Amino acid sequence: MEPLKYQEIIQQLDVIDGWLRTRGFMRNDRIRLHRRNVQILLEALQAGRSSTSTPELLDATTGELLWSMVESTEFIEATTALRDRNCEIPSSLLEMALKGPADPYLEDADSSKGRNAMFEITLAGRFASAGLDPVIGGEPDICFEFNSRNVLVQCKRVLSDSAVERRVREAARQLERDLRKRLEPADCGIVAISVSKLINAGDKVLVVSNVDQIRSQLRFEAERIFQAHQKSFQSVGHPRVAGAYLEIVTPAFVRDSDMNAKAGYGALFHVQGKPDGALLRQLADLVRI
Repeated sequence: MEPLKYQEIIQQLDVIDGWLRTRGFMRNDRIRLHRRNVQILLEALQAGRSSTSTPELLDATTGELLWSMVESTEFIEATTALRDRNCEIPSSLLEMALKGPADPYLEDADSSKGRNAMFEITLAGRFASAGLDPVIGGEPDICFEFNSRNVLVQCKRVLSDSAVERRVREAARQLERDLRKRLEPADCGIVAISVSKLINAGDKVLVVSNVDQIRSQLRFEAERIFQAHQKSFQSVGHPRVAGAYLEIVTPAFVRDSDMNAKAGYGALFHVQGKPDGALLRQLADLVRI
């Protein structure tokens, strides 16, 4: 990543800082800590220090810096897309999203609520970037109209592979409740799971030879995880809970350009045996990261 890119992130975070202040968020929260860390990355790169580009395993300092770059970029992209579409981000959801440690490696079950809320915002931002108008912060977590159909999404993050089945069941129960309340037979439900922690607990960086390898490697991981847990999605009782969205976001190091980068991939799967395959395939073509 060129110094100008870090500088652009800092400039955009300054805009975000002003927006957060207008919303009443003044304290030194996780996004403000990310801004400080991106500044450190910029200064280190300008000084020619290579410690910010350590492949594979990360020490505590470098890990927090690179994750700040990744999460800052995610937050900028999501909130910008939502604001451009005039989609409201409820203050209660935003307040929760700003909590938690700056370094995800230090996150535990008690401090994970901030990134759980952030996942709702960033996923809604992906839908907004695709030209949709998501409603967030209620039940379900995200709802939007697509092809004259209502799509309902419940978002979960998992910190371990053993938690996937439980979180799928939890999201499915919530979607079944939401679908029953709405009484709209054409509604479609999606269970969205952030599986980033299964790939990277926070102490590693994805090392690739070139940028093209990022997508292929993360696609392989997403498909592997879906196949491993496909029975959990198929066991959901309500037929309209027909979609599974898996997302991975991690720092990456690209060898041929000697740069750090944000690596991200999201895959929307149709659950075998459920309806709405055509709808979900069309949505998957529209929403890509």
